[in-house]
Amino acid sequence: ITVSRFFQSDNMPSKEEQEIISLTEELLEAIITCNVGVYEKLCEKNLTCFEPEAKGVLVTGLPFHLHYMQKMGLSNLNPDKAVISQHMVNPTVRMLAGGQSAMIAYTRLIQKNMATIQSEETRIWEKQEAGWICVHFHRSTVP
Repeated sequence: ITVSRFFQSDNMPSKEEQEIISLTEELLEAIITCNVGVYEKLCEKNLTCFEPEAKGVLVTGLPFHLHYMQKMGLSNLNPDKAVISQHMVNPTVRMLAGGQSAMIAYTRLIQKNMATIQSEETRIWEKQEAGWICVHFHRSTVP
């Protein structure tokens, strides 16, 4: 599994913005590799989201996501598993609330064999005592 990022502008991220990008990359890798431990470490237990699988319903909490990660993990045990590449295109970070929270928006491309899945994603990170934690995301897929 590869995670890479592509910037479409000459503006390089600040140190704080780079930290949010790196954490988001770590989170995306945890999702694609079904690493529940890392996912739970990086996401608040009351994480909220809108995503296609929720059919327009605001989801609160990790169980909804863990269900899919566990199902994907079982299917990924197949020895003929496909090669997967994941790309974060044009990540844009905005620091909020005096640096206590941040928003990142990007296009995510997942390549599996000869197919590419595209989604637009926005994640909200909050600085807590233990460090940055994802508290909300919105994901829209592109047919």
